Amino acid sequence: MRVRVLGSAAGGGSPQWNCHCETCEAARGGSRARPRTQSSLAIRGDQGPWFLVNASPDLRQQLETLPPQPVDGVRGAPIAGVLLTDAEIDHTAGLLLLRESATPIRVFCDAAIELANRHPRVSLLRPGIGVGGHCIPIDPNYLSHNVRSKLGYPFRFVELAQEINATMPAYVARRAQNLLNADGLALHGAAVLLLGVTYKANIADQRESPATPLAEQLAALGAVVSYHDPYVPRWDVPRTDDLEGGVAAADLVILVQPHRDYDADRLARIAKRFFDTRGVTSVPEAHRL
Repeated sequence: MRVRVLGSAAGGGSPQWNCHCETCEAARGGSRARPRTQSSLAIRGDQGPWFLVNASPDLRQQLETLPPQPVDGVRGAPIAGVLLTDAEIDHTAGLLLLRESATPIRVFCDAAIELANRHPRVSLLRPGIGVGGHCIPIDPNYLSHNVRSKLGYPFRFVELAQEINATMPAYVARRAQNLLNADGLALHGAAVLLLGVTYKANIADQRESPATPLAEQLAALGAVVSYHDPYVPRWDVPRTDDLEGGVAAADLVILVQPHRDYDADRLARIAKRFFDTRGVTSVPEAHRL
């Protein structure tokens, strides 16, 4: 096994921008200490890709220090997965830089997510096809606008998060196309069933639901799209009333919202192909986002 220390400093790196301690001043002067990026490790076997332990905001700079190795295609990456030890921004912000790999990068974060979600009314860091509702997709735009207009510089972290959320439906549609292609089927003409089309699980609210652009993306690629949702009697595409019958008949089932009415593992076993975009399944029959 090979272990490479990519960074060993605390949040903000060393020297930290607003710190004038002896160590940071020495790092600025280059006399007794070297500048260091934020803490992160890269681990691999004797051969094969690297796995990261945490993804710091300095990840772009850190990856340039890894030894060159062959990759697949122009978007190939030497990183196969990331293990998160917590949900701190200093260990997760670098994930945004890994979003356009040619192949999905696995993120091992169940323990970190469980700890972050101890709040009784909040569920953060869950995978999905985007965000919806009347606040999260809209309010940060006002915040970003105010930062630009009053302070004169972009609020890049918010804008990048909004950009990623907005492009997730198209990304999920491409993943759906790839799942069918892997079995020699085309998305054009395929029957695709969406499970749960509200913006949040176990409610009927469809405002700004990312299921809408996902259905539009799939239809634009030629899919025959239908939906099932116990809370939504009518929607933009035909409804399937027979849940298990519809799941068994569809060429591809996409779980959009994990309503409590859905036994996701059972449905994944029934389906020809089951795409879990919420990370709630535990059976090998399911493909996860």
